[in-house]
Amino acid sequence: MNGYVATREAQTVRDGPIIVVGSGPAGMRFVEEYYAREPQGEVLLFGGEPWAPYDRVMLSAFLAGDVDEEEIFRPASVPDGVPLRIHHNTPIVAIDPAARQVVDAAGGHHGYRKLVLAVGSRPHVPNIRGADLSGVYTFRDMDDAQRLMARTARSHRTLVLGGGLLGLEAARALQRGGTQVTVIDHGVRLMARQLDGQAADLLKEQVYRLGIQVVLGDGVAQLRSVLAR
Repeated sequence: MNGYVATREAQTVRDGPIIVVGSGPAGMRFVEEYYAREPQGEVLLFGGEPWAPYDRVMLSAFLAGDVDEEEIFRPASVPDGVPLRIHHNTPIVAIDPAARQVVDAAGGHHGYRKLVLAVGSRPHVPNIRGADLSGVYTFRDMDDAQRLMARTARSHRTLVLGGGLLGLEAARALQRGGTQVTVIDHGVRLMARQLDGQAADLLKEQVYRLGIQVVLGDGVAQLRSVLAR
């Protein structure tokens, strides 16, 4: 009897779904590519955010008001009727490789045949005193964009720490409503990983023309509450 049960469980695992953890661009692209090849395959997609899948690349344009909310949300482009189940606002908190199961935040157990982790990256928060103050934000996902939009409506001055691509995109977006924006970077040029000195100088001139102030070769030692009001 025990052997029969074990055999049935093993068969269930072999025939079970593919579970994809992460509904960002990587997870969505995997789902689309998989169903282009296996339209009958069963996929469970888990996303930790309350939002439907959206295009993270467009977050800066969304924050700037250049695109509407309808344009940023992006459902999976898969054939009609495929066995795809999407679970929003359902983070996965544990993986049991021996049992081939994942556990969600509500305690639910889900068996898988294959497991794909597409959880993306997390924003780097520098070790600066005061980084946990109210009024200090990261810019990585839709929740961040919503908080920044609400903040921009009543903010007159904003500091952006980081002169990389995302920092500059955020700085341009945060100019909504006449907000004065300053970009601070400890490097000697903007987008140091992508540009040489000459190109970075041309970029800095363009940023200045947009009305954004730039401080280079300097860092932030501490954030005080007056900056977060």
